[in-house]
Amino acid sequence: MKMKSPEGKKNLQKKSPAVTCGIYLYDVPMRKFLICHATNSAWNKWTIPKGIKDKNEDPFAAATRELKEETGVDLAKINVLKIYPLPFAGYKKQNKILQSFLVVTNSDLSNFQNYCSSTVNKKFPEIDNWKWVSPELLKGLLHESQQENLDRINQLIESTIF
Repeated sequence: MKMKSPEGKKNLQKKSPAVTCGIYLYDVPMRKFLICHATNSAWNKWTIPKGIKDKNEDPFAAATRELKEETGVDLAKINVLKIYPLPFAGYKKQNKILQSFLVVTNSDLSNFQNYCSSTVNKKFPEIDNWKWVSPELLKGLLHESQQENLDRINQLIESTIF
């Protein structure tokens, strides 16, 4: 089916989905995940630290960059036990896909002071709150696209720490 754009151009192709990359950070001593709240979020859900990857940026590098920008956690400065790439997850209402990673650490981050170094339109921080939550509570808090891999994540955690 040929479509015309508002400018009258023919053969519009469906735009490729944006790739957002993120990290499910699991702290073994606390047995909890770090999640964030986007400033002025209309949907009032929590999220893993994530963001759109730059052109030609490696997905794990993008996820690591977003983790540091949105939480202040630098993976190079904590003890990482294991990193697991996870299957892609699609967004239902947006033309985006989530490429994510489970990062398991045995560094105790319970007293870490989170901060956000990225801003929205250079006006306010992208993230306004953080919390550590148990795997049991994660599903009810996260955006639907980020819930798709939770069963797999829980299996991976159990195989890593037990």
